[in-house]
Amino acid sequence: MSLTVRLMVPGDLIFANAVREQAGWNQTPQDWQALLDYSQALCFVAEGDGRPMGTVSVILYENCLAWIGMLLVLEEFCGRGVGRALLDQALAASSGAESVGLDATPAGRPLYEKSGFSVVAELSRWEGNPPSGDTGAPGRISDSHLALDREVFGCDREEWLRLLGQRSHIVAAESGFGMIRPGAKAWYLGPLVASDPDTASAIVERLLPIARGGPIYWDSPDHAFVSPADRGFVRQRPLYRMIRGKMIAQNLPQMIAIADPATG
Repeated sequence: MSLTVRLMVPGDLIFANAVREQAGWNQTPQDWQALLDYSQALCFVAEGDGRPMGTVSVILYENCLAWIGMLLVLEEFCGRGVGRALLDQALAASSGAESVGLDATPAGRPLYEKSGFSVVAELSRWEGNPPSGDTGAPGRISDSHLALDREVFGCDREEWLRLLGQRSHIVAAESGFGMIRPGAKAWYLGPLVASDPDTASAIVERLLPIARGGPIYWDSPDHAFVSPADRGFVRQRPLYRMIRGKMIAQNLPQMIAIADPATG
C-alpha cells in the first residue's frame, strides 16, 4: 500500500466527519470546519492507493504549545501504520513549539508513549442529564478572563477561545468563565476556568440548564475544584493528558472543564 499524508482541503470535510462519526466522537462538522479555517491550525489526511484513511489536527498556541487532536483512522485500515504516519506528520508540524500536548484515550495512549509522550494528568469523561432551568443572560470573555486562562492553561489561546465563543453559550463571572455548545451526540461543557470553588460552582449551575435537559459531556481533570459527580454526572471513561518536550505549568484544580480533547 502506498501511504501519503497531505494537508486537508475543504473537499475532505465529508470524509473527516465520516471517520469522526465512525469513532463515535462528539465533535461536529462545525468543529472540523473551525479547525480547517483557523489560521493557527493544520489538518491532515492520510491516503493510500487514492483512498482517504485517517485524519489528524494540530493547533499552534504560539511557540508555547502545539496541540494534537482528531487522530482518527477508518476501522478497515487500523493496524496498517496509518495512525503512526499521521502522528509523525503532526509532530513534524509541531517542531517549532516548546511542548506538544494531547488528550489520549486508553486505546491511543500506547502509541503516544512510544513517541515520547508522558502522562502529566488524568481526566475523566462524564455524562449527565441535568434538568432545565433559568440560564440567565449570556456573558462574554473579558481581558481578565483571558489572563486567568493563560495562568490556568499555561499559555495563550486567546484567538481560539474567541472563535470558540462565537459558537458557544458563555457564562461569565468576575473571576471565571465557562462555555457550552451542541455536539454530535451531546452538549459539550467546556472550557471552564475559575479562580475559586465558589465561582466554579456558580458558573456550572448557570451552564447546565442551557442544554434544556439534553445529555451533556463534561471532560474534567480528576482533581478540579468541582466534581461532575456532585451534579449527578456518571463517569464514562478516562482520558490522559500527555506532554512531549518541555513540561507546561497548568493549574488543573482551576481547570473545571477542558475546551475539547482535540484542542486542549
